[in-house]
Amino acid sequence: MKRSTLFFLVYFSLFFCDISAQDHKPDSQVCKTPSFHPSAMKSLVQKAGLQSRSPSTLYIPVTINLVGTDQGHGFYPPSKVLDALCQLNEDFQPYDFHFYVEGDYQYYNSSEFYEMSSNYAFSEDMDQFIIDHNTDNTLNIYIVEKTQSNGGGSFAHWPLHDTLVIEVPWATNFPQDHAVVMRKQHLDEEVPHIFAHEVGHFFSLWHTYFAWEGLVYNTTNYPTTPEYLSFDWAWQDSLYNFQVMVERADGLDCENSGDFICDTPPDYLSFAWVCNGNMESQIQYDPTGAEFRSDGTNFMSHSNNECRNQFSEGQVDIMRYYAEETRNYLLYNQIPADSLSVENLNLIFPSNEGVASPINDSITLEWEMQGADHYLLTYGFINNGIYIPVKSNVFVADNQFKINIINPNTEQFWIVRAVSNYYPCAVWADTSYFHLDVVDTDEIRLTDSLKIFPNPASGKIQITGVAFQGVKIINQLGQIILYQRDPGSEIDISGLSQGIYFIQVNTEHGLLTKKLMKT
Repeated sequence: MKRSTLFFLVYFSLFFCDISAQDHKPDSQVCKTPSFHPSAMKSLVQKAGLQSRSPSTLYIPVTINLVGTDQGHGFYPPSKVLDALCQLNEDFQPYDFHFYVEGDYQYYNSSEFYEMSSNYAFSEDMDQFIIDHNTDNTLNIYIVEKTQSNGGGSFAHWPLHDTLVIEVPWATNFPQDHAVVMRKQHLDEEVPHIFAHEVGHFFSLWHTYFAWEGLVYNTTNYPTTPEYLSFDWAWQDSLYNFQVMVERADGLDCENSGDFICDTPPDYLSFAWVCNGNMESQIQYDPTGAEFRSDGTNFMSHSNNECRNQFSEGQVDIMRYYAEETRNYLLYNQIPADSLSVENLNLIFPSNEGVASPINDSITLEWEMQGADHYLLTYGFINNGIYIPVKSNVFVADNQFKINIINPNTEQFWIVRAVSNYYPCAVWADTSYFHLDVVDTDEIRLTDSLKIFPNPASGKIQITGVAFQGVKIINQLGQIILYQRDPGSEIDISGLSQGIYFIQVNTEHGLLTKKLMKT
């Protein structure tokens, strides 16, 4: 396979991109996505500009690939994945893109891919891992600990094949094999827009500082800014030399220079930089000597994350054109699911300000929500007015969760956030509070002896295990729905509506209560 030289040249430029960043801000914002063929880029800009943009939202399916060590450690928490997807949707919402999770999260044990040493990054082994594990017809996101031995950056990646045509954008070749590889720290709240930057690459955007990748612009290195930048690519025993015109401050010939997109101002800064109060860079000088400052708000720049907040109209034209042409395999489902509503999220047990009786120092929290696929549960207790979480954002697939009581003599609280695969931005109900009614071991034993069969039930139920004189059926509001003083061992509940009820029996030792599900 004849691609070692190209890998060397690509990695060589990426290596110097790293070195340039080290003098300014650590690798937290360094992008490792390689550049494209200049003439192909220019052609893509022209085609996108001629295409009338569809007014409808594009719904993009995503496969989440969580990578851990060979021993199965280090997986990025699903709760944080949801937060990152929520931020991605907020960044792309003005441009009518919506990303949703298709299928289950995928887990892979691979220390090589998880830790991605400099020998493994961008190697044929890494390519093959992506090709082997990608899910077709989705945007595949791989989440790892780091990329390259010094930490490295996240990147969009398209494995190189022997039949690669370099005269077209790389992202046009074998698109089903492409992926976005994200470092875990690049999905955290402190750097919220790196995800949007890499997904921009996936949809064929390039850096605003195209052709300056790996070069450190300053007046020492460049007393006079050149009119052209030159770089080489080797492929299939051929060496390609490309000349890229440096973009001018006045925008003259912008369609043939820089990133070839006229509504992105010139930018020569390939390292991470901090924008000023006007969201702009340090002063730079174009080939004519004219002063200018780069726009720090563009997602495809390398300004600090606090500045980045938008794509330009020209960039959006390219992304949407590319999505509807080369990546149209992603658009098989353009009918959105119903959105989640907090009005449909009900915390059932314990009720707010209610009382719960723990059994073996635990209780089971219960809630219901139509349309939700997952829940994020936070619970804890209040001590002297201070909320003390026991667990935060526990990822729960069911609508109930058993918790251990840590401090039974204090007020307890719990919060449920509901999310769906289609809408990763969570909705949540108000915090719910409850107190504990600690029962003794004899009462626990008696409660365990009380049996209701069948449960769930739709018709008649039998109550066994203890001697009792009277039975009450109570709904979730605490209202007595049915009372029988001497019911025998069988009760007909066919007349009750579907839902959760509580069976309360009167014994010589007091009241015992068990939950009943009516179907």
